[in-house]
Amino acid sequence: MRGDLRYRNAADQVIKSEASRAYTTFSLWDTYRAAHSLYTILTPELVNDFVISMLEQCDAQGYLPVWALWANETFSMIANHAIPVITEAWRKGFRAYDGKRALEAMCKSQTTPHRKLND
Repeated sequence: MRGDLRYRNAADQVIKSEASRAYTTFSLWDTYRAAHSLYTILTPELVNDFVISMLEQCDAQGYLPVWALWANETFSMIANHAIPVITEAWRKGFRAYDGKRALEAMCKSQTTPHRKLND
């Protein structure tokens, strides 16, 4: 039985997901190159929910997921691989989310220091 889509997010708040299924722990460093491209072909019904879940994580922590584990960012990978995943989804016509919100999340994630590391 599927739950009511409430989950504890990265800000330690219980929220209800906008997606029909909420996702976390994407392991984007490992999956952005091929797995997410393949999902657009083999399981297109999941793609919009992936993007919405990433945007919800951005809302909670202030940037898109880098490599989250149990809904908490680990800061263990370089770059932000949610950006090419969202870009590819948009370019392939997956648009069941706010495109402006997605673009703002991508820009914010690329321009705001958030890795808890000193330069």
